[in-house]
Amino acid sequence: MIFDKGQVELRAEDPESLVAWIYPPIKETSDLDGIFGKAPVAMPSPMSFKVTAEQIQDAGVPREIPIGKNRVAVGPSDGDFNAAAVWRLHLPDDFDPTTGDALLRIRYRGDVARVKIGDKLVMDDFYNGRPLEIGLRRFAAELRNAGALTLQILPLRADAPIFLPDKPEQERLLALESIDVAVRYRVRLAQ
Repeated sequence: MIFDKGQVELRAEDPESLVAWIYPPIKETSDLDGIFGKAPVAMPSPMSFKVTAEQIQDAGVPREIPIGKNRVAVGPSDGDFNAAAVWRLHLPDDFDPTTGDALLRIRYRGDVARVKIGDKLVMDDFYNGRPLEIGLRRFAAELRNAGALTLQILPLRADAPIFLPDKPEQERLLALESIDVAVRYRVRLAQ
């Protein structure tokens, strides 16, 4: 729930969650819970978009991860990404990033992931078990021109000097588990 210039805006990834109980209740509502009334909300229609991923390069040998001056693992160089697995990500034709607020959500396993639009790096992420999320609205013009995104994931050695709750059982950790567009719905409450 966001309060902005005297208005209330609800935001959620699930349109069914766009609910607000207010006091005092609005006269138009008959849905009451004690002293609170359910605010009338125009529910948006749920939307779903499928992202397609086309692998264009297999991963090479995982990099050796040195320990730096402060006794922490050193991040990869640009040259290290020559050994990354690479995918081309295509958004659906009917998806327009300018009309809504959507995230590209990438669930992966590996050392580091990078997302590019054309040659422009738009996000990088050191693997921590959480999805990598990118707001698509801010890159609408670049997406229109490029037509696709590029995802690079470096494989992670099983003996890497970093903490992971579940160390890889194989020689290396590398997986692209899922990619989806998470639409974030917004509605303003009528006054």
